[in-house]
Amino acid sequence: MKALVYTAEKEVRFQDEPTPEPGPGEVVVSIDAVGICGSDMHAYLGHDARRVPPLILGHEAAGRVVDGSTAGDLVVINPLITCGHCDECLGGRANLCEQRDIIGMYRPGALAERVAVERTVVEEEERIKTLRLVEEAKRHKEADVIAAYSSGTCSPVAVRRSIKANVFFSDESGEMMR
Repeated sequence: MKALVYTAEKEVRFQDEPTPEPGPGEVVVSIDAVGICGSDMHAYLGHDARRVPPLILGHEAAGRVVDGSTAGDLVVINPLITCGHCDECLGGRANLCEQRDIIGMYRPGALAERVAVERTVVEEEERIKTLRLVEEAKRHKEADVIAAYSSGTCSPVAVRRSIKANVFFSDESGEMMR
C-alpha cells in the first residue's frame, strides 16, 4: 500500500509500505480522509521526540472497515487507544490511562491507504454524525473542509470543491455549526 512516511526532520516520502494485517481485536480501515494535525507538523519539524522516524503519521481519520462483520461501515477513528479497565478509563478519563497509545505516534498512523486499529476505537456512533456532515457539505458547494466533532475527537474530512474554505462543526447532538 502507499503511505506518506515521516523519514527524518522536515522529510516525508510517499512510498510503499506493508499492508496492515489486523491483530486480535483489530480491524483494518481503508482511509477515505485524514487530517494533518498540528502535532503532525510538530513531528515533521522535529519538535516531537515521541514520534521517531520512520513513522506513518496521521491520527484524525475517517474511512471504511474492510474486514469482519462490520466490513463496509463508514467510521471515524478515535486515535486514542487505552486499556479500558484501569481507574482512569473506568472514571471517564481515558486520556490519562497509563497504557494509552495513539495511532501516528508510537504505531503506524492514517496517512496511508489503510490502517489497523483496535475495534474499540472505531466509533460506530461517529459514523452517523460523519454521514450527516458529508450530506450537509454536499448542500454547500463552496465547502472545502468539514470538521466532525464529538466526544473530544476532531476529525477533518477534506471535501475539495473550490478555493473558498468553510469549516463546519457538529456538536454532540449532530447539529451543524458554521
